[in-house]
Amino acid sequence: MIIVEGKSREEVYLQCEKISELCKRYNGLEAVIGETKKEQSRVLRIRSNIYLALKHETADILDIAVPASNMGKLMDAIDEIAERFSTTIPMYGHAGDGNLHPHLMKDLASRGSDNLRQAKREIYRETVKLGGVMTAEHGLGRIRIPDLDICLNKKEMELMRAIKKIFDPNNILNPGCAVKPEENGKV
Repeated sequence: MIIVEGKSREEVYLQCEKISELCKRYNGLEAVIGETKKEQSRVLRIRSNIYLALKHETADILDIAVPASNMGKLMDAIDEIAERFSTTIPMYGHAGDGNLHPHLMKDLASRGSDNLRQAKREIYRETVKLGGVMTAEHGLGRIRIPDLDICLNKKEMELMRAIKKIFDPNNILNPGCAVKPEENGKV
């Protein structure tokens, strides 16, 4: 789904035509153009409903980002990871900023939590290898902290903790979120 803007109607249609040609060249499906507000709302509703369609079968949703120029490489890498784990990993995101939401499905988790964790860590590693980050628009949250070692080394974590201590000496801001390595063996 691509949202196009321009100074004139003609400019927008020209962009749509170019995008449609590119999509066809790379085996995209038929282009649908939302010309009216009602048509645009209908098309945008499709994107919103992807999550709802996948929700019941999803074990975890990642929020990764790479430079937009590497998004295709990341999607290919995730497809390869899915193949190695004999599962599917549906994805959607924001191509303009390289943000991607791979869904790790319950079938993977049903074969053991190790499978889920390994697949997630492989995706994070590929993301970082392509110049990306393991969280984009939704932040770390408590569930991403155990995987921070993929993005940050021990020294970087110590530096972040030292900066936090300066601004939050009483540890009242998000207490316990960034667990000390000696407390549980994780970053």
